Amino acid sequence: MLKKVFLFSFMALFCAGISFAQDEPKDAEYNFDIAEGYYKKGRYEEAIAYYKKAVQINPLFSEAYEKLANCYTSLGDPDNSARNWKNVFNVQQYNRLVGEGQQLERQGSLRDARAKYREAYDLIPAAKLAKDLLSRVSAKIGELPIGEEEDLVSPGDTELELPHPYLDAPVSISSGSILHNLVFVNVIETAKVLPKGEPLVKFGLEYNAGSFKGNSSSERLVYDASMMRTTAEIRYGLQNDLEIFAKLYIGDFGEQKNTTYIKDGVSILRDNPRPLGLDKLLVGVKYRFTPDSDHVSAISFTAKLPFADPASLLSTTVPDLGLNFIRTDKFKKTTFHLNAGFVMPGDEDEIFLDDININPFITFGAASVIDLGRNFYFIVQLQGNTNAFNVADYSGIVLTDHVGLRWHTNSILLEGTLGNGLTQDAGNFFGTFDVGFSF
Repeated sequence: MLKKVFLFSFMALFCAGISFAQDEPKDAEYNFDIAEGYYKKGRYEEAIAYYKKAVQINPLFSEAYEKLANCYTSLGDPDNSARNWKNVFNVQQYNRLVGEGQQLERQGSLRDARAKYREAYDLIPAAKLAKDLLSRVSAKIGELPIGEEEDLVSPGDTELELPHPYLDAPVSISSGSILHNLVFVNVIETAKVLPKGEPLVKFGLEYNAGSFKGNSSSERLVYDASMMRTTAEIRYGLQNDLEIFAKLYIGDFGEQKNTTYIKDGVSILRDNPRPLGLDKLLVGVKYRFTPDSDHVSAISFTAKLPFADPASLLSTTVPDLGLNFIRTDKFKKTTFHLNAGFVMPGDEDEIFLDDININPFITFGAASVIDLGRNFYFIVQLQGNTNAFNVADYSGIVLTDHVGLRWHTNSILLEGTLGNGLTQDAGNFFGTFDVGFSF
């Protein structure tokens, strides 16, 4: 008789879904206890595997996040350690928001309570409590319940698998003028690097249109053209503070109205078609020398390897070398990037147009990236360089501004920008579009 009562009770609990909910914390504690055994023996990698199982079962397991942070510190991995300390903070914030929401709900302030529950849900989507409370209070005020709102996706959809550093990074825009596309110009970068073993692959399209007319007593430069480029880029975390990258450009002048350089009455550079073809390959390395994930400094070194035919006017025919100093600071949902660099062009005696001198020049840039939520980021950036060309009246600073939008899913990143020139030597219009993939 007693066995029948027990069996009936168990089946009733199972059908109601109660037993599963009660087993979750037990399973989390079970994996945590196994991890503790490995941790005490100094077997940190085995401990990490079980601590991760514990937080997957219970995303609010603060102590497990703390132990994960300690394990990564012991293994010399400050990035993952910092991420898990941030998870500890997020759990504290989550519990505070849920508590405030429950108090507001008891007071009858249902919309304010819903806002608190929603904020908690956005902070840790995998945790069930805020989701249930949000659905309940939404039903009370006649809002769509959770799961039916267009902007409330499942926890698996909001957890991004793309490498974290490039969600709040600036957009890579190669040059501020068509003339400077002939040489390498440092792009604005983030100081963050990919975690060890993480790849990121991106394909892009750049469009640049501009014109310039310069005159002096002995020379005159005129161009009025548009240029389109396709790009393929791969980045890889070689170490936790070291990233390597390569980017291939394929260039094509979409429309060329006039490109002429006349010196002492002689036309040195004639109008030539710019055919579709290989432009250049960039290879480089970026080293991050501060461990703080929200306040980071780095340095990058890039070499340009030219592939273009001299007559195509897609690139100079000698390598260029670029050095870039990068600072990234994140404050809540806004990330700021500052860049300052130097480019040493190749030997001017070997450049396709001997009569135009090309000099070393300085690059600079600033960007702000704002996390708008719902997988969107808004980007504003300003970039420029001093003039590399000693020709005609082309002697000012190239300065451009750009605005863009970035959106991501689990493993895909889409971004686009529009920009224009702020100085005479800059292009008139810019547009970019990129798609990135994580594996």
